[in-house]
Amino acid sequence: MNIPLIKRVYPAFKQLVLFIFGKHDLGFKKVVMVEYPSKGIWSLGFLTNEAFKSINSVFDREMVPVFVPNSPGPFSGYVIFVPKEELKFPDIPISDALKIILSGGVINIENKT
Repeated sequence: MNIPLIKRVYPAFKQLVLFIFGKHDLGFKKVVMVEYPSKGIWSLGFLTNEAFKSINSVFDREMVPVFVPNSPGPFSGYVIFVPKEELKFPDIPISDALKIILSGGVINIENKT
């Protein structure tokens, strides 16, 4: 902690790690795969809500908000509205999806050895 660079970086890094891997609700409902930013390209995202009646009424179908985070900084990204029937729902816990995003896809959550 006496090294100047470590003294400044460590507290922020520790707080980030505790936030990401801690046991608390991030507001995400489910992990989803969404065709974004174009057809044939699939992005990992998070279903954030399912109760936007005013938006659904404009489209006459169920549109849901999906947060598509940037990698490796998952705290910024895009909120897009997608027809719910166009989403894929992989069986991935939110914490594992965050690990994939933070690592830029390097961490394989299926290889836990």
